[in-house]
Amino acid sequence: MPLRDFFLPHRRRCAIGHTLQASLWVAASVLVYLAASLVLDTAETSPDAPFRRVLLRARQTGLDRLAGLAYYVGLPFVAMLAGAADFPLHLGLAGMDWPASLARGAGLGVAVFVGLAGIAGYARRHGLGQRASGKSNTDWDAWLVALCQQAHWAFYRLPAILLTGDFLLGTSLGATLALLERVADPRWRRQATSADAALGAWLDVALLVGMSAAFYLVRNFFVLWGVHALLIWAVRKAFR
Repeated sequence: MPLRDFFLPHRRRCAIGHTLQASLWVAASVLVYLAASLVLDTAETSPDAPFRRVLLRARQTGLDRLAGLAYYVGLPFVAMLAGAADFPLHLGLAGMDWPASLARGAGLGVAVFVGLAGIAGYARRHGLGQRASGKSNTDWDAWLVALCQQAHWAFYRLPAILLTGDFLLGTSLGATLALLERVADPRWRRQATSADAALGAWLDVALLVGMSAAFYLVRNFFVLWGVHALLIWAVRKAFR
């Protein structure tokens, strides 16, 4: 909705209601993320942490990935069912111009390839190698990670787009919120200041910024999911 229409009484009430609902769901998501990050950080850094054994068992059995999928994808899906995030156009799930979005996605892929070539060259010159490859090197896992991140970021940009009626401003505000959430995670801060893992941490941030900018240009969740997954896969191959 254009920002000027926000001042019309009936449209203002509608916008406030939808934006408030979406904002409450996003706020709940942020709180869950921060609480989980504190618990996981304690479990990873303290040998005597009560959840350490549970965490190790979950990683061995793949339950951690299932929990991540439930949070990153399940929570936005439930919000959509509740009507708080039932805006497929704003999420890039409907109203797509497929020829244009595919063309832009292809152009984005070329730009990403050029960027990766530069990153790979830098990594080889400085002997960074595996430091940016991530915990998992399975090809299918790249699609799962990309799905989770795209759903999470789309969910976070929704309230701002609804309020401002501006995709550029809303996308920027959503990316800022996701970035602040990431920086508030003690695990990310530990990784970002580690000589062995800093590159991977900052590549995550670069991916967030790049994919957010791409959403404004492409506005197609499925094309971005594909480009995102290929980017993760290529980074792992480059640093393997």
